[in-house]
Amino acid sequence: MTETKTVLIDFHVHIHDIYEPIVFFNAALDNFNLYAKKNEINFKTGFLFLTEISGFDYFEKLTNGKITLENYDISFPEENISLLITNEVGQQVFVISGRQIVTKEKIEILALGTRKKFDDGKSLSNTFSEILQAGALPKLPWGVGKWLGKRKQIIKNFIAENSDKTFVLGDNSGRPVFWPKPDLFDFAKENNIPVLRGTDPLNIPADEKKAGSFGNILTCEIDSEYPAQSILETVKKMKASPKQYGNLENPIKFILNQITLRKNT
Repeated sequence: MTETKTVLIDFHVHIHDIYEPIVFFNAALDNFNLYAKKNEINFKTGFLFLTEISGFDYFEKLTNGKITLENYDISFPEENISLLITNEVGQQVFVISGRQIVTKEKIEILALGTRKKFDDGKSLSNTFSEILQAGALPKLPWGVGKWLGKRKQIIKNFIAENSDKTFVLGDNSGRPVFWPKPDLFDFAKENNIPVLRGTDPLNIPADEKKAGSFGNILTCEIDSEYPAQSILETVKKMKASPKQYGNLENPIKFILNQITLRKNT
C-alpha cells in the first residue's frame, strides 16, 4: 500500500557493541517524537539508515532473531533491505540496511539501502561505481578532521567530475556548533547535490541514545512494502537539500566525546 507520509529520517546510523539495543531503539523513538513535536508533526514513522562498518551487521542480527526487542514487534516488508519496528502504540521505525566503506584515499563513503558488503581500500572512484552498480545511494559524509587538506581537494574534484551522477553529501550532529559550515556543502549546492543529515553515533556510551536526533524531514509517497526504495527514489530526484531538524553538538560535549573516543581507541 502506498501512502503520503511526513517522516523523520536519520541518514547515518551505527549500532555499536557497547550499546544495549533496547535502549538504543527506545531513545531513537523518543528523539523522533521530540523533534516531530518541535516541527508540529504528528509522529507516526521514522527511518534509521544503518551505515555499518566492515565486520558489523546488526541488520542481519535483527533479521535472524539474534537480537530481540522486548515490547516491540519486528516485521519485514517485501524488500530485503528494510525491517519495521513497531511499539505498543503503533509508532513505527523502519531500519534500513547500508554500509560504510573507507577508500584507498582514506575517505569515508556510505552505501545507503543495500545488503551488499564492500571491501575497504579500493579507490574512491571504484567504490563509488560499485555502490551505484549495487543500486544503493552513495553518500560522502563529513567527519571530524576528514575533510581537510588533500582529502578535501579530492572530494571537491570528485563532486565536480561526477555532478551528473546520483550521490549526496552528508552532515552529522557531531559537528560542533562553533565550527563553520564546510564550504564543500556550498560547492555541492552549486552542483545541485543534496546534503543529507544523520547522527553518526560514536562508539562511546554517551551516544547510545543519539540516533534519530538529527536528520531530515520528507513528505513523500511511501510504499509499505518498499519503504527504503520509496525514500531513496525521492532523494535521488532532489536537486536541493531537504528540510532538516536537530542540533549540532555543543562545545563541551564535543570535547568530552573526543577525549572519550580517543581513550577507547
